[in-house]
Amino acid sequence: MISIEDAIEKSKEIANKSDGGTTCYDFGDVVLIKYAISLEYCRNGNRARENEEIVMKGVNEIISKGVNTPRHLDMKRTIEDGKDVCYVLQEKVKGKNCANMGKYGEPIDVVLEELKYVNAIPFKHIEKLVSDSCMIYNMGYEPKNHNLFYDEETGFWFIDFLENKEEKFDVNKPETIFETVKYICPKPINLAGLISFDAEITKEENEKYNELRNALKAKYLLACENMIPEFKKYEFFYLLNEENEYKKYLMSEGLVDRDLFSATSQDFEIYDELYSLVVNEICKEISNGKAEYWHVEDNEIRYKSELFDLETFYKKFICKDIKQEEFDDEWDYEIKVKESYTNNMMESIYKRISSIEPNENISKFISEYESKRKNNFTP
Repeated sequence: MISIEDAIEKSKEIANKSDGGTTCYDFGDVVLIKYAISLEYCRNGNRARENEEIVMKGVNEIISKGVNTPRHLDMKRTIEDGKDVCYVLQEKVKGKNCANMGKYGEPIDVVLEELKYVNAIPFKHIEKLVSDSCMIYNMGYEPKNHNLFYDEETGFWFIDFLENKEEKFDVNKPETIFETVKYICPKPINLAGLISFDAEITKEENEKYNELRNALKAKYLLACENMIPEFKKYEFFYLLNEENEYKKYLMSEGLVDRDLFSATSQDFEIYDELYSLVVNEICKEISNGKAEYWHVEDNEIRYKSELFDLETFYKKFICKDIKQEEFDDEWDYEIKVKESYTNNMMESIYKRISSIEPNENISKFISEYESKRKNNFTP
């Protein structure tokens, strides 16, 4: 096998094989990746591929557990032409890059062929995609098609990790389940293109398009159920913002064992569980000074609630005193519901943090909350 020093030297004589991403030189069974940033941006200890030392260790650890990703063999840092450079020698990834799939505005015949192709991918490969995604939870992976390869024999392969955090996937933490299935795991549906909203297609083409999309999304859902058994408990919340037609498809095909348009008593219990998680997490951030009052009210509640789609559940099943038919504009209705949800959570945060041993950050938050509540009070 070629050494990293020889690869660096020979890379000066061969063409960059990258298809638009990071510079890459192909040496057969291995590739040399070149990450570079201008020295003027190397402030405060910043480096090109600054976490590569710990990424390399993490990558080789997850490979030992069966994750499909090329092994990092060696690395070297240097300065070249006014740039900080990090070279990484790694095994060549298997399969074809998915970067050219999943484009918007493709002709219907192209989209249908892509949908048929992805639907034909063995279900075991989609299951492994999910299970591998749990294993890379802490690796800073961005689920872009450019960072994903597909090999018809071994399945999906991941490239381009950015970190190696200590916190790993934990089935006992709903937040790690939701983060994985919503934000970390690449969605098979994103490997198939989309027709533009004004595309002129026949009724038959539209029906086939929706049928294939629903079937593909359902395969991912079933893979999540199979590989993360605890996911089933929270599945209703995962599906809250899905289109009604997809929900009807799941119900009509017997792929879910319940009505997806009504909430049960267990759903309300789960809502309380997830709601409390968000409240407690925000209280921690207030306590350690990471979130001030305005940031909590304007950002933190929204961002953290979106993970579980709590505001959607609140709007559909809890907020009965705000009726959409009383508003001329749907946007005004949405704003009013959001305001109601935010006010309720702010009150919950206030009650929770008032029970914690105070520090400067907590006292400041309580003071600001009580002042605003007093100013907004109308007898």
